Amino acid sequence: MTNTQADIQAATPADTQADNANKQAYDVFNGDADGICALHQLRLANPRDAILVTGAKRDIALLERVPLGQASEVNVFDISLDTNVLALKRLLDDGCQVNYFDHHAAQQAFTHPRLKFFWDESPEACTSVLVDLHLQGRFRPWAVTAAFGDNLEPVGRRLAADLGMPESQAQALQLLGTVLNYNAYGESVADLHIAPDILYRAVQPFVDPLDFIVNAREYKILHEGYQGDAERMAGLQALRSESCGAERTVGTPYFRGVCESFGGRRRWALFCCANRTKQRLLRRERALRRAHDTSCTSVLRDIRDWRWP
Repeated sequence: MTNTQADIQAATPADTQADNANKQAYDVFNGDADGICALHQLRLANPRDAILVTGAKRDIALLERVPLGQASEVNVFDISLDTNVLALKRLLDDGCQVNYFDHHAAQQAFTHPRLKFFWDESPEACTSVLVDLHLQGRFRPWAVTAAFGDNLEPVGRRLAADLGMPESQAQALQLLGTVLNYNAYGESVADLHIAPDILYRAVQPFVDPLDFIVNAREYKILHEGYQGDAERMAGLQALRSESCGAERTVGTPYFRGVCESFGGRRRWALFCCANRTKQRLLRRERALRRAHDTSCTSVLRDIRDWRWP
């Protein structure tokens, strides 16, 4: 695994230190399993009150939400540097210390005396694994959870084996990673079972993810929501649009692939081809925004009555 790091830390002038005393720390993270588990590991090692900035999984341009002049330190997890590069440069120019952990696109990476960049884009990397390496495995069960949630099952199993973890516990963490990740998919935070900042606060007291599974009511909410949506999806059938020649197979491996893997970790984008235009079915109370394909009218009518995952 190759790490590319801008790991240069310069002495902070006394006047800057005094100014930073009046500012706050910000923790900026993707709202999926990897982002939550990465932040959680770092804060278990280095507890500190911080303002949380997060969103649904698709919300990745998060650094622009950190106000200039307000932050002394910004910790970033699991969002692409390329998407956030301009906001990152503004924060650095504003005097922020930035610690950035990620495994997404970083073609515009650069060095800066106030930037520590922990990055690996290899197929076996996820952000929580990078934090785990940085912390020398101190809270590895959370990295196991994140790896499973980020669809890196071989990595999750290898890390679990390194810990000597029984298979039953590994399976429990695999399910935890799955439901944590599943929760992040939606058009907006309002679509999620639990908002990511609230979910992180629920995770925060637990050093061991197995204790979270046993004791946190939020886990029950996530698990029941995931199971309920899976059962609804299993009840739907295949349909074909003669107008555009596209088949949409619901409740099958093909459907899960088009959906970016309902059973996997990337579930979003069931596209309805209507008059050769791809339409997205939205979760929750929002049904199909536009539906001109009469061949799927009956199925769409059924879909209106249940909530999209």
